[in-house]
Amino acid sequence: FAGAARRAVIVMALLIAAGGVLGYAAYHLSPSFAERLDRTLHLANGTSRDVDHALAGRLPIWRTAAAMAHANPVNGVGVRGFRYAYADYSAADDPWVAQGGALHPHQLILELVSETGLIGLAGWVLALIAFVRAVSRADAVARARAWPVVLALAAMCFPFNTHYAFYSSWWGLFFWWLVAVAVATLHVRTAEGRA
Repeated sequence: FAGAARRAVIVMALLIAAGGVLGYAAYHLSPSFAERLDRTLHLANGTSRDVDHALAGRLPIWRTAAAMAHANPVNGVGVRGFRYAYADYSAADDPWVAQGGALHPHQLILELVSETGLIGLAGWVLALIAFVRAVSRADAVARARAWPVVLALAAMCFPFNTHYAFYSSWWGLFFWWLVAVAVATLHVRTAEGRA
C-alpha cells in the first residue's frame, strides 16, 4: 500500500492525524456522533450499569443468550430461535421482555452458541481452520489478491463487535458472498494455467 517502511510510517501518521481532525470535527458538528461517543466512553467507568449504557442496553440480551447456551449446550435453541425463546431464558427484570424480547444476541459468538450450540460453534471453528489453511497454502500473489476480502471477513467476525442477526439478515448473505469471493481469489487461474 505505502511501499517502503519510512513512507508507510508517514502515510499512517497522516491517516491518524486526518482521522483525529475528522473525529474532532464530527464530535463538535454532529450531536448524534457526540452522544454516541459520550455513551461509549461510559465503558471506562467499569460499573455494570455504565457498561450496559455504553452497549446500548445489550447486557441483558447477552446474559439471556448465555443462559440459552448454558441450558441448550449441544444444539442451542435453533437457528433464528432466539427471538422465540428469549422470554423463557431472560431474567425477571429484563427490560427487553416488555418490548417483546430481543430478536438476536447482537454478538456473533453468542449467536452461534445460543442458536446452534457447540455443534454450530464446532462447525464454525472447523470452517475457520480450513479457511486459514487455504490462505496459508496459497502463494504470495494469491494471498495479496485475497487480502482485502480476508480483512473484511476478519472485521465481520471480530468477536467484540455487535452484529446484525447473522442467520436472518443480509449480514449473513454478505458474509458468505465474501467467503466465496475469497476462495475464488485464492484459486484464480493465471494465463499460464497455474493457481
